[in-house]
Amino acid sequence: MSNLLTRKRLLWGAGLLVGGAALFYLSRHVDWRVLAALGPGTLLALCASTILMIVLHAAGAAALLHGMRYPARVADVMTAMLAAGTVSLAGDPKLGVPARLAFYKMLANIPVSVGAAQTTIESLLWLFLMGAIMVIPGPLAGDRALPLSLAAAAMLAVGVGAVALGPPVLDRLWGIGRLFQASGPIRRFVLELRSAMLGLRPGALALATLWLALTYVVDVASIWYLGRALGADIAPAAIGHAVVISYLAGAVSLLPLGLGVRDVTFALLLQQAGAPPEVAAGIVLSHRTLRTVLPLLLGVALTPWVLRRAREPGPDRRPSGERAGD
Repeated sequence: MSNLLTRKRLLWGAGLLVGGAALFYLSRHVDWRVLAALGPGTLLALCASTILMIVLHAAGAAALLHGMRYPARVADVMTAMLAAGTVSLAGDPKLGVPARLAFYKMLANIPVSVGAAQTTIESLLWLFLMGAIMVIPGPLAGDRALPLSLAAAAMLAVGVGAVALGPPVLDRLWGIGRLFQASGPIRRFVLELRSAMLGLRPGALALATLWLALTYVVDVASIWYLGRALGADIAPAAIGHAVVISYLAGAVSLLPLGLGVRDVTFALLLQQAGAPPEVAAGIVLSHRTLRTVLPLLLGVALTPWVLRRAREPGPDRRPSGERAGD
């Protein structure tokens, strides 16, 4: 327990240190007079885009659950995501997914195994969409974008194919076959994931992909709009590449929300795409603040309601083992 607490403190300490350094870097480059010129209409549009992205993300997750024959309302899925995000920020970031699965169970009676399969498939879709974005020609793509995207797509296809083909293939994989056979809980989870993937309705998968792809469209459009409001015209393709690359850089850093690493990477990429340093810094500060603070405030407001609802189950909630149509 003490080791876990120490590791958590070190992680958050590193995050605060790097985040503080990134904030210092951005504050040195931002022109506060330009940032202060943002009108209330621009800020409201950015807030609206943030909420729309949350709704689209929830719609994608709900579509996957529906395709797995566990229908859940978009409002319940969105509430679970926001409440789980608050738990993740308040404690260990690794608690985000378990908290989301717990809230799925509380709000929509989704079994944990089904929720785990849904979040895994969702993660694979995010990887697929990031690879698809990098294939789009743009000033940041360079000559390496297509080969890297094809390599990522190939790795994704191999992983999905191995899971879909099942135990006869997984048990014979060189180097990990024996480990997989002896893994116990991991092997059961992979087999449950395989069953969920094979049972997923193709129409639901296509619909989920559409909703998740639209979150990128809204994000890129809002950043382009913000750049125009600050006096820079950045190519949408370059914004999409900057969003993906900075997100991956933040994920590799292992810091909470990629704090600092993601922000500085995003600012540098926007500069490379043609934005002046002060405009790039202003975009990053505004974007990060709204995309982080607004969901956090919504999650803080919703979490007590979620806990109260969990104590008072309604008549419309089915037993955990009962599927729609069974």
